[in-house]
Amino acid sequence: MGEKLRRKLVNKSPLLLKLNPIYKKVPVLVHNQVAIVESLVILEYIDEKWKNNPLLPQDPYERSSARFWAKFVDDKVIMGVWEAYMAVEEEKEKAIESAKELLDIIEKQIEGKRFFNGEKIGFLDLVMGWMTLWLSAMEEVGGMEVLDSREVSFNQEMDTKLH
Repeated sequence: MGEKLRRKLVNKSPLLLKLNPIYKKVPVLVHNQVAIVESLVILEYIDEKWKNNPLLPQDPYERSSARFWAKFVDDKVIMGVWEAYMAVEEEKEKAIESAKELLDIIEKQIEGKRFFNGEKIGFLDLVMGWMTLWLSAMEEVGGMEVLDSREVSFNQEMDTKLH
């Protein structure tokens, strides 16, 4: 099965290669006959293009904070969970604890609020929204528990808010 999956990931469509020749991956947003690539860049494009429904806060400090936490999620949280998934033996427990700490840090950013941006869904909610499914899958496939099932976790909280 791993070999089949590898071939599928390697066989990229000519359209994808044309639209995203640098990274050669999705997501790609095509708007007005131009391609915008990479999740965070696409979200910022949408925020700037359709100003009547902003994704980022209006205050410059709040905007920079949302961008900071989005980068933290991309650079630290995702990699931390991935490292826990890939780790073996004695390194696995250490990597799982490290991933839990990273998730705790981001979870503190939503405490007491309906969404990261307050009462309205925004940029960071969209950045984090897909992680609920991904974290559950990584736990199941990786044979690990990153989210503490005894507490209301970010995963459960986001599922409730988004569904």
